[in-house]
Amino acid sequence: MPKDILNILGVEVAPGKSVTATFEVAKLHTRNTLEVPIIIERSKKPGPTVLMTAGIHGDEINGVEIIRQIIAKGINVPKTGTIICVPVINVFGF
Repeated sequence: MPKDILNILGVEVAPGKSVTATFEVAKLHTRNTLEVPIIIERSKKPGPTVLMTAGIHGDEINGVEIIRQIIAKGINVPKTGTIICVPVINVFGF
């Protein structure tokens, strides 16, 4: 694998690509899976990697809306480097 390929949860993300990976948090008693989206945006130009997370504490919901708006407005698309967004980490608490 070339060293400029980013591998997250088995998903390979090349420079200049946008990918939404899913992280399986749990299997419910119904045998359905509970998954969290991970939005990965990479620039063609190398640079720093920024991770934005929210929803760590279930009663702190402002960060979840902020990340949602960042994604909706395309602010998470970098000119250089990589931006990774995880809107809700603690799904059960949220």
